[in-house]
Amino acid sequence: MIFKALAKHRSIMLSSLVLVFSVACTHKKTTSPSTVTSTDPFIQLEDIRSTDSMAWVKSENEISAGHLKAQPGFDTLKSNIKDILASKDRIPAMTIIDEYVYNHWTDEKNPRGLWRRTKLTELNKKTPHWEILLDVDALGKAENESWVLKRTEILRKDFTRALVFLSRKGKDATIMREFDLTTKTFIKDGFTLPEAKMTVTWIDKDTLMLGTDFGEDSKTDSGYPRMIKTWKRNQKLVDARLLIQTPKQNTGTWVSTIHDGKTSYPIIVDRINFYDNNYYALTPNLEPKKLPIPLDSELDGIFNGDGYYLVKREMKTPSRTFQTGSLLKFSIAKFLADTTQSVEPDLVFLSTPNQIYSGISFSKNKRWLTVLNQVNPNIFELTDKNELKPLKLPTVGNSSLMTTADNSDLILVTYSNFNQPTTLYSYEHNRLKKMRSLPAFFKADDIVVEQKWATSKDGTKVPYYLIKNKKHTSNAKNPTLLYAYGGFEVAMQPYYSAVMGKAWLETGGTYVLANIRGGGEFGPSWHQSALKLNRQRAFDDFYAVAEDLIRTKVTSPAHLGIMGGSNGGLLMGVAMTQRPDLFKAVLCEVPLLDMARYHLLLAGASWVAEYGSPENPQERDYLLSYSPYQNVKIDKVYPEVFITTSTEDDRVHPGHARKMAAKLKSLGKPYMYFENTEGGHGRTADLNQAAEYMAMQYIFLKEKLF
Repeated sequence: MIFKALAKHRSIMLSSLVLVFSVACTHKKTTSPSTVTSTDPFIQLEDIRSTDSMAWVKSENEISAGHLKAQPGFDTLKSNIKDILASKDRIPAMTIIDEYVYNHWTDEKNPRGLWRRTKLTELNKKTPHWEILLDVDALGKAENESWVLKRTEILRKDFTRALVFLSRKGKDATIMREFDLTTKTFIKDGFTLPEAKMTVTWIDKDTLMLGTDFGEDSKTDSGYPRMIKTWKRNQKLVDARLLIQTPKQNTGTWVSTIHDGKTSYPIIVDRINFYDNNYYALTPNLEPKKLPIPLDSELDGIFNGDGYYLVKREMKTPSRTFQTGSLLKFSIAKFLADTTQSVEPDLVFLSTPNQIYSGISFSKNKRWLTVLNQVNPNIFELTDKNELKPLKLPTVGNSSLMTTADNSDLILVTYSNFNQPTTLYSYEHNRLKKMRSLPAFFKADDIVVEQKWATSKDGTKVPYYLIKNKKHTSNAKNPTLLYAYGGFEVAMQPYYSAVMGKAWLETGGTYVLANIRGGGEFGPSWHQSALKLNRQRAFDDFYAVAEDLIRTKVTSPAHLGIMGGSNGGLLMGVAMTQRPDLFKAVLCEVPLLDMARYHLLLAGASWVAEYGSPENPQERDYLLSYSPYQNVKIDKVYPEVFITTSTEDDRVHPGHARKMAAKLKSLGKPYMYFENTEGGHGRTADLNQAAEYMAMQYIFLKEKLF
């Protein structure tokens, strides 16, 4: 759970590129990655910031953005979206640490945001007094840098120091600086690190545990740190003490410090691949000791000296067998003390078809479990007897535990659904207290939500949410947007989207969220069933939902658009090339599209456990059978696609999007392309960029589907 975010994970001028397009991009059973590369006519577009690449990007941006911004209603829509994004009525994400609540707040005046905090007691007030710690916009202006605040980590028990991680233009790579929470300034001669993909955590006030770019051979093939070291204050980085080093072919190493109220546990994760990990905890003398949990499990937290993890495949111990979906705990305190006492795990919770484990959190004295019931998240207190005590929130919708306190049993939770604005509650002493609700950003009185099921090609039942106006008739003419992700065990859950509601639902559009295989909606098996050579199952699930919408006359191919980003962008590319008959418009964001070379580009090597390896002949042939870039054909008619990416995306290489657009153009196929020059994998770097970007997307959909 600590590192699932890696999962919670969307050039030269075309005229010269077309000259070499006579070399075919087809493949045979003997095709190798090097052969595909040598026949790739647009490979120069992978040179991210070359003069020719950026000239191509500028030209494409001018064409697409110029067209979309000139459409009727664009300025009004952009203004409406910006008002939503900048609204002071938003409920920001918050973290409780000691007596304060911290958050990162953005608005029209502060598009890059304010890092701020308020006392816990202030939260009950209508207008809490927020103390500004760091003005990111002002810092960027003073330093002439396009800073984006990525994260912060406060030193526990001391609470006067923090590590601040800043990204240039929204990239995953950051710089790090030490910050004084008392003076609200960066500490001169404090801990600092130059730009890199890094992982850092406090051990104590004068010691960090970290992985970063230490120089030659210090990064894995995926571009992540392969060495974890301890670094003392005033010590040269080159003299930092090595703790572990992983092979270059592994995904990378990450660190975190888990606090259970009484003790802090520095943790190292050595990711062999995206799903298999070795976990280490540091002993009191700062030596790493490997934890006794399965390779494919993740340490989801520590409470009262016990470590918690989920069993993703049947697991046998000397005394018993645990089923898939079992949440177990073991005494990490005893294990680290190296006593002769048993560290055999105990069963805490067993998933059932209607109660799928999603996550566990801890306050000072209590454990809080989130489970999925037919995709809907519900929160329970897990009693000392491992019984579930529900919070009194609706069972249909999204109940989300935002943050817990470590010095009390206060928790903050939110509830929302597709047509009900998010409401923030506090829960303590068995009392659920409503704190505030979002205003209704769009007219939802006539919006109805239904959960339906489609039948996939192999007979699997696939759920989806249908959000529509109750006045809609089954005439097959409703403009409909279908969204899915289908990968990395990420569950798509109901949520309140003010922007989608205002820009799409309120204007007569229908929205559909599909829960296809590859995600985590029904536990590990739902994800595992669509891995590698079974990836087609996720695509077939998506087509089944589309076909069900057409069969029930919710919509028709002439009015059906689809949307997805990152792994979902791959889904969009596959859907466009495999089933162009089903769709009229495609929104393809920060996508993977060239599956012959994805493992060679930026963080691509870290996803081999999900997709398979192009270096393996059997897996390569399977990848090439669906890879969108290799499967665009001159004799096929495709729906128009709007491909978007970011120059600063250092996770999914923008070359995927660029090359696909260039190939479509060379074949005379309809497409639009927009590349934001900031934003990283998150597409945009501030709310101004976000408002313009989203307005272009919805204008594109309206132009094609209404």
